[in-house]
Amino acid sequence: EVSDEFNIDVSSPPLNANDYAALKALYINTSGDRWTTNTGWDVSSETPPSLADVALWHGVTVEGLRVMKISLADFDLSGTIPSELGSLRNLQELRLNDNSLSGTLPLF
Repeated sequence: EVSDEFNIDVSSPPLNANDYAALKALYINTSGDRWTTNTGWDVSSETPPSLADVALWHGVTVEGLRVMKISLADFDLSGTIPSELGSLRNLQELRLNDNSLSGTLPLF
C-alpha cells in the first residue's frame, strides 16, 4: 500500500501594494466610514488584503493583481481626490460622478 500526502494552497494572493495604497487613500480622503455603501471596504491593515477580499468591496473590480474599475457614483462622497489614484496603472474605468469631491484627477 502506497500513501502520499500533499497540501494545496488555495489562498488568494494579495492585491498589488500600490493599488491598495490608492484605494486606502481614496477611502480615507473621502471619509469612507460615512459612505452610503461601503460594503467590504476594510483598509485597516498596513499590508494589502487578498484579491478575494477586495473583489467583495462594493464598487471595485479587480483582475489579476490589479484594480481595473472603481465605480462609486452617487455615494455621497466628500473630500479630495487623492493623487495616489495615479498609481492605478491598470485602471480602465473610474466613476466618481454625483459626489462632492475636489481636486484634480491624476494622470494615469
